[in-house]
Amino acid sequence: MKIDNVDGTPVGQILLRPKPKNPDVVDKYLQAANNCTDACPNKVYTPQHVETLFNTEIRNHILYKSDCDGDLKFDVENEKQWGCVWRERLKCPKCNFVSKYYRLYDIFESNKRGPKAAKLNVQIQCGLITSPISNKNFRDILMFSNMVPPSSSGMQKTANKVAKQIKREGFKIVCPNHEGVHTAYIAEDASIGNEGAYSSWCATEVSDYLKISHITTDGDSRAFQGVKQVHGTNVEALRDVRHLSASMKRAITRCTFSPNLFSGTNKLNQKNRFALDIKARCVAELNQSFNVHQGELYKDKQYMPEVIKTIVMCYKGYCGSSCKVNSYVCSGLPSNHWIKNFIPNGSTCRMTCDDEVKFENCIRILPGPNSLNLVRFLTSTQKSEAFNRALSRCNPKNVSFPRNFPGRAHAAVHMINHRFANSALLLTEELCVYNNSTKSSQESETKG
Repeated sequence: MKIDNVDGTPVGQILLRPKPKNPDVVDKYLQAANNCTDACPNKVYTPQHVETLFNTEIRNHILYKSDCDGDLKFDVENEKQWGCVWRERLKCPKCNFVSKYYRLYDIFESNKRGPKAAKLNVQIQCGLITSPISNKNFRDILMFSNMVPPSSSGMQKTANKVAKQIKREGFKIVCPNHEGVHTAYIAEDASIGNEGAYSSWCATEVSDYLKISHITTDGDSRAFQGVKQVHGTNVEALRDVRHLSASMKRAITRCTFSPNLFSGTNKLNQKNRFALDIKARCVAELNQSFNVHQGELYKDKQYMPEVIKTIVMCYKGYCGSSCKVNSYVCSGLPSNHWIKNFIPNGSTCRMTCDDEVKFENCIRILPGPNSLNLVRFLTSTQKSEAFNRALSRCNPKNVSFPRNFPGRAHAAVHMINHRFANSALLLTEELCVYNNSTKSSQESETKG
C-alpha cells in the first residue's frame, strides 16, 4: 500500500502491515451489533430485585398514564454496569415513562463512603482465588458467553480485597535485593525445586521443640537429606505405601513373563490390569496384617512370606486351603474370597516355574521383609501431595499472580484444612457475602 506526503508528493516507502481488503470476522460481528438496535448481551440479575422493579414500576406506570397500553422495557441505552452486575431502569416507548434506577444485585453494608460493593463481584473473586483461572481468563469466558466483562482494574481491586482477608501476617519478609517492586521472597538465582533446602529450613524451625527420628518420602525426594543435616545421622527414611505399591506395579508390567501367561490377543492390556489387581491385593493384605498384629513387626515378617506364596497360588487358580490358612483378605470360599476388580473373576494365569519366581520377586517390593521395615508405621505423603496439588490449583505454574500470590497460597492452605465447601462458606462469611436466606434460616432454627 503506497502512501503520500502531506503536500501530496509520493513517498517511496510502503506500509509493512496494510489493512486487509476485506473485513474479518470480528469486523462483521461489530458491524452487525452496531446496526442492531435491540442487541442485548446476557446479564446476571437477582430475581427478587427484578420482581420488585417490575411490580413497583408497573403500578407507577399506571399512575403516570392510566390509558397507556405500552409495555415496559429495560432502558438498555442508559444501563449502568458495576462489575458483573447491573443497575437498570424501565421505560415505556409510547408515553415516555421512565422509572428510577434499581440495583438488581445484593450488596453488603459498610461504613465506607462511596458505592456499596456487590456481593456477586466479591463472591466471584472468592472462587477465582481457589482456582487457576486469572481475571483475564475469566473475562474471556464471560465474553464467550456473550456477557459484558467487568474492567480489569475493578476486578483487580476486588481480588486484592479478598486476598487481604485470607492472608495472615506475622512473619517478616526480607527482600532479596531485587530491582523494582519488592514482591519476591527468594533470590532470582534460587532454585524453586530444591527440596533438600526447603526441608532443611522446616527442620530447623521445629528443632527447638521437636526431634525428628523418621521421615516418610516418596523414595526419589531429597527432603530426607535436608532433615538429616539438621537432626543428625540417626534420622531414618521411611517409604510411602502408595509409592511403593506403584513401584511394585511397574516392576510387574516391565517383567518378562512367558508368552502363555495370559490368554487372548491383547496381552499388554491384560498384563497392566493384572498388575493393578496385584497391587490392590498386596495393599489390602499389608493393611489387614498390620491391623491384625497391632503393629508387632516381627509377626508381620513371620507370616508375610507365606502370604506372598499364597497370592501366587491364588492367581494360578488354587484359591482354597492356602488362602484360608495364610491370606488376610481371601478365605478361599465361593462365598468369601478376594474379588478381582481389574481382571475377570475366575480367570487363572498359566505360570511356569520361572514365572512364579519372577512374580514373587516383584511382589516382595511391597510386603517383603526389607520393605516391611520401611512401611512399618503405614505413614503416607498424601497430605503433603494434596497440598501441593491445591497450591498448583491456586497458583499454577503457567500464570503469574505477583500481587495476590500470598493470598492464593493461604487460600490453598485454608481449603485443605477445612475442605472446599467449608472453606468457601467460611470465606464468604468473613467477607459478608454469604447467602442471607441461609443465615436467616439458621437463626430461625436457633430461636425455635
